[in-house]
Amino acid sequence: MRRSDWRPLRGLALATLVALAVTFLAGGQIYYAFGLLAFVLAAGWATDRGPTWLLVTAVALNGIVNAFIALPLLPLAHVSVQAALNPTIGDQVGWPTYVATLRAAYDRIPTGQRPSVVVFTGNYGEAGAVARYGRDLPPVFSGQNELYFEGPPPRNRNLVLAWTEDFADLSRHFDDCQRMGTMDNGVGVDNEEQGSVVALCRVPPTGWAALWPTLQHYD
Repeated sequence: MRRSDWRPLRGLALATLVALAVTFLAGGQIYYAFGLLAFVLAAGWATDRGPTWLLVTAVALNGIVNAFIALPLLPLAHVSVQAALNPTIGDQVGWPTYVATLRAAYDRIPTGQRPSVVVFTGNYGEAGAVARYGRDLPPVFSGQNELYFEGPPPRNRNLVLAWTEDFADLSRHFDDCQRMGTMDNGVGVDNEEQGSVVALCRVPPTGWAALWPTLQHYD
């Protein structure tokens, strides 16, 4: 910002500050602003690097600290501490266990009703987990982001095995919702899916065509 010969690049510095502010204020993921931070880091490397020993020490220390913050290096028993600094670490925990809970709920549905079942999740992470670990389960759909455009489900799929963080909101969209289970990763990591609900619901008489647009969201 202060270098007169870098004046054409001041917009980059300002954009970086704005991106960081928006990321923090909106509760975004820590990597959202990295596209701009990479240029700032490169600029720092190209100019005042200081003594070589100081640079090497700083880079090494930064690498060690960030490895424990950003990578799954610690045992699961200590992940909660790590997740407090980097929530994305906590988001890596429990997916096979969660899908096993969903499968257990599906197994409780009478065999004759299973061809009418579709899995519905609240977000893309849950949908991805079902696609990865629940390939034996019914097709999975979600109203979040681009997954919305994969729907609506087939008209003959009028039973919904839902994975949701908001049972009350689910009940406002679907009929006859019954709780079938509660997600527990078993290691005490408080991520977004911990404590979420598995429920069995029915599609309203108006059908998927009328219901699907009400399920679209970008949060």
